[in-house]
Amino acid sequence: AVLYATAGRSMNELSGLGKRMPVTAICFFIAGLALAGVPPFSGFWSKLTLYLAGAQATTKNIRKSISDRLIKRAGPNDMVIFYYAGHGDVGTHPESGTEYYLIPYDAAADDLFATAIEERALARLWSAVAARRKIFIADCCNSGGFATLRGSEEGLTTMAEKKKEDNRVVEYGMGEGSVVMCASKAG
Repeated sequence: AVLYATAGRSMNELSGLGKRMPVTAICFFIAGLALAGVPPFSGFWSKLTLYLAGAQATTKNIRKSISDRLIKRAGPNDMVIFYYAGHGDVGTHPESGTEYYLIPYDAAADDLFATAIEERALARLWSAVAARRKIFIADCCNSGGFATLRGSEEGLTTMAEKKKEDNRVVEYGMGEGSVVMCASKAG
């Protein structure tokens, strides 16, 4: 179309192309925004964004948000990304002796069992999220203790395995499973 409109191949002949081909110019501009990753042109439309910061990031609000926003709303075909940036620690636990905890804004350092979010409780919430593609990112001290949220190796399915299983057409790179990314080691 550009060659037809300019009747040539020289860069000098492309001057004023936007005026001669306004629809093409608009499409080119939108494609440029998409390549630059500018929302909403970047191809990623978030159905739900949840952001808790500071005094909002309490134990109750984090648990309730996971329940109300992720467990109740995310379907099997959705991708869920949970990013936690805050404090994490190892503390005492009455049954297991020690436990990994996410430490929200309102947690008491001297009583993590009663006031923080223990790994086992978080694992129960995370496993209740119906999405088949889940990413949990823990950016906190001792975050390696949350690697168990990934689940078993049996839950991971690659695109190649899916194609072999049932001959479905699966978008490249869209395997299923739960991925956990940790900023530090456990303990």
